[in-house]
Amino acid sequence: MASVPCYDAFDLHYAQHVAASASRPLERRTLLELAGPLQGRAVIDLACGSGDFGRHFLLHGAASALGIDLSVAMIEQARQLSRQRGDAMQFVQGDATRLDMPGCFDIAVAVWLFNHADTLQELERMYRAAARLLRPGGLLLGIVTHPAFRLAKGDFSRYGARIVRQQRLADHQQVEVEFADAAVARVIDHQWRADQHELAAARAGLPALQWQAPLPTAAECQDRPAGFWDEYRDNNALVVLHARREG
Repeated sequence: MASVPCYDAFDLHYAQHVAASASRPLERRTLLELAGPLQGRAVIDLACGSGDFGRHFLLHGAASALGIDLSVAMIEQARQLSRQRGDAMQFVQGDATRLDMPGCFDIAVAVWLFNHADTLQELERMYRAAARLLRPGGLLLGIVTHPAFRLAKGDFSRYGARIVRQQRLADHQQVEVEFADAAVARVIDHQWRADQHELAAARAGLPALQWQAPLPTAAECQDRPAGFWDEYRDNNALVVLHARREG
């Protein structure tokens, strides 16, 4: 997993991106809608960053939320945010794909995790790691680089992150993403095809992987200038995926 970045060097830039992102409210809402009733549910937020998604699940009724991230700085920022807001989310610093907690969770949230797989073998390993954490019938929710995104049609910058480069490799594409208009805050994401994700998930015990593009509500459209969401609808750089563990 050589492409996994360490956000220690630009955790504040990433926090600025989360706060300013026009698309983040749409992403939160889409994940919550797909999750369904949360009462009594145990949630794990893989590669949690500042804990934004796990915290929203907790605030909307989940019984517990545990965030895991490789970055020491991001975990400390997440803990500080939870202390400030008075929520009960817990955090552990470590590799989200190497956890020894089999079958402990009802929902696994994996936002911007699978896009760091730089080989198909690594992609399947990530799906297996996520599936192993879920109880039978548990739900995986993720966000990845949209397989259909093309930089030539727009760089996504009005929605909170800017795609600065897209490069075709042997079996997939990779994109370079800049956060908060900061050249130092850049990561490389791997853009896999939908069928590659689906096969990796199925082999991991997560059959029937499905896709859901977050869409703005009528009220969100009214809050923005005319045409603001056109590129988001036509050439979205992100998409939500979801599947349930067999059993």
